[in-house]
Amino acid sequence: MNTGDARRLAFATSLAGLLTLAGATAGAVPPAAQALFRDGRRLMAEGKVSEACAQFAASYALEPASGTLLNLALCHEKEGKTATAWGEYRAAARLASEQDRRDRTAAAEERIAALEPKLARVTVVAPTEVPDLKVTDDDGGPGALNLGTAVPIDPGVHHLRVSAPGYRVWLTKVEIAAGEQRTVEIANIEREPLPSPAPIAVTSPGAPAGLVASNAAIPSAPSFWQRPADVYVAAGGGFLLLSGTVLWGVAYGEFHSAKSACNDGAGCSDYDHRVSVIHTLQGVAIGAWVVGGVAVLASGLHYKFRKAPPRLQVAVDPGHRQFGISYAF
Repeated sequence: MNTGDARRLAFATSLAGLLTLAGATAGAVPPAAQALFRDGRRLMAEGKVSEACAQFAASYALEPASGTLLNLALCHEKEGKTATAWGEYRAAARLASEQDRRDRTAAAEERIAALEPKLARVTVVAPTEVPDLKVTDDDGGPGALNLGTAVPIDPGVHHLRVSAPGYRVWLTKVEIAAGEQRTVEIANIEREPLPSPAPIAVTSPGAPAGLVASNAAIPSAPSFWQRPADVYVAAGGGFLLLSGTVLWGVAYGEFHSAKSACNDGAGCSDYDHRVSVIHTLQGVAIGAWVVGGVAVLASGLHYKFRKAPPRLQVAVDPGHRQFGISYAF
C-alpha cells in the first residue's frame, strides 16, 4: 500500500469514526434537529457534500451538539474548505470537552493535527499606521483579519476589503492555494475628502417665527428704486427743474411781447409792470433750477455713498437643532 492509499484509508476511517460518534446520541436532540442531521448524513453518503453541509449547519443552529459540529467540519473538509473545517474542529473539541465527551474531543484533535500542515494563511500588513483599520473577507472568510497575523483562510479566490473611519475603502483580490503562505501589503489607503462646509442658515423673508431656512442667501443691498426717500427727493428735484424751464419760457415770451409792444409801437403805459413780471419769472425759474438740481444731486449722492444700517438676523429651530445667524451689510 502506497502513501496516498494510506492517507485515503485514514481519512475514511476518521469519517466513519466521526459519523459513529455523532450518531451515538442522536436521540438526545430535538426532532427537527435530528431530522436535519439524518438528512445530512444521507446526502453525505450520496456524495452531495454541499447539500449535506447546509443540513448539518441547520441542525447545529437548532441544537449546538458537538457531534453535529464534527460532521459539519468534516463536510467542509471534504469541500476543500480547510480553514473553515479547522476552526469548526477546534470549536467542536472545546464543546465536546465541556460536555465531557472525550471520544469526540480526541477525534476533533486528530483532525486538527491532520489539517495544520495543509492550512493556507494570509498576513495583511499596512505600510503606515491607520487608526481603527479593519480588514474583512468579502467571500465569507474568517471574518476580520488582524494586521500582521497569519490568519488561516480557505484555498481559492478571496476579495479583501480594507476600511477605516475617514479613509476610502481599499479592495484587493487574493488567490491562494492549499498550504500557501501569502503576505498582502496594503499599497495605499487614501483619506476621504473633507466635506464642504455647510452654509449658515438664515431666516427666509416672511417665514414663520422659529423656522430656519438653510441655504438662504443674505439679502443684497436694495436698488435705487427701493429707497423711497431718495426716489421722492429726486422726483421733486426733477419737477422743480421742469417747472423752472417752463417759467423761463414764459418769462422769455413776456420779454418778446413787451419788446414788441413798448419799443416797436407807440409805447406802453405798463412798462414797469411788464419788466417786474419778467424779472420775477426769471428769478423763480432760476430758483427752481437751483433747488431742483441740488435735490437731484443730493439724492444721487445719498444713494451712492450712504451705507445701509447692518442687519443682524438670528434664527433658532429647537425641533431641528438648528441655529442660524446672518449679517447683511
